[in-house]
Amino acid sequence: MGAFDQGNSVDVTLDLQAGSNSVAFGASSGYAELDRVIPIESTVYESEAATVTDATIATSPTASNQGYVKQIDNPTSSVSYSVWVPLAGNYTFRQYFANNSGGVATDLVNVNGAPSGSVSYDPSKLWGEFRDDFHSDFQVNLNAGINTITLSKGANYAELDKLERVPNEYEAEEAKVTGAQMRSTVSASGKRYVGGIDNAGNSVSFKRVLNEGATGTYTLRVYYTNGGGSPATHLLTVNHQSPITVTYAPTPAWGTFAAGQWVDIPITLEHGYNVLTFSKAANYAELDLILIH
Repeated sequence: MGAFDQGNSVDVTLDLQAGSNSVAFGASSGYAELDRVIPIESTVYESEAATVTDATIATSPTASNQGYVKQIDNPTSSVSYSVWVPLAGNYTFRQYFANNSGGVATDLVNVNGAPSGSVSYDPSKLWGEFRDDFHSDFQVNLNAGINTITLSKGANYAELDKLERVPNEYEAEEAKVTGAQMRSTVSASGKRYVGGIDNAGNSVSFKRVLNEGATGTYTLRVYYTNGGGSPATHLLTVNHQSPITVTYAPTPAWGTFAAGQWVDIPITLEHGYNVLTFSKAANYAELDLILIH
């Protein structure tokens, strides 16, 4: 007892008021020891509470809040979400769905009246059945304040559950990569990652890491592999601060990313956009993505 390992955590959804809140843990059954509580921002927008046009609101026990939107079947069918963000910039959203149409379905994405690409939904199992792994991510550029994201029928058919603004995640392969290599594996987020960060001068630089809160200390989670058998390190530079040493414990294999293969580091972020650069130090590690929470 009393040993806290990486990955020993559980997520709980709470309704919090603006400002200070009190969260109390009481005895129920069995035993557990507590280390710390970290608030992770993730704003959820229910489809059945959005503006629904030429489609039908329905219920399902597997849907978030038990409500969802179906029969988004016509060119005039759409679901419009009003979302708020504190700063202008790119944001990632996660749409939960059901798609029993037999093939990949798409919705057209419109932001504040302007086309903004599309989102694809792989085939799932049953209509009206929603699971945590039935979701698709897409990025949009938003203004500070209230924005309207509209999803309208594209190819085939899909039913929509909740839309979730994903916490600040940044893929290593989308960063500025110097002297290293972008590689592919099915176990990585987005099926790509950065390896070969092997020599002096090699780096991975995340240029626009958004902090919506006040300037202060936040937790950076880095997903990685280290198949070398010994701890490895990178030097992490945040903006123009002194470098921080990030230590990666050994993992079972190179290029294989699994649950719990991450390390948390406290860092100081400015309000707005920040630059985070990982540079080679001792031994070797591969990077998948980073998450601010």
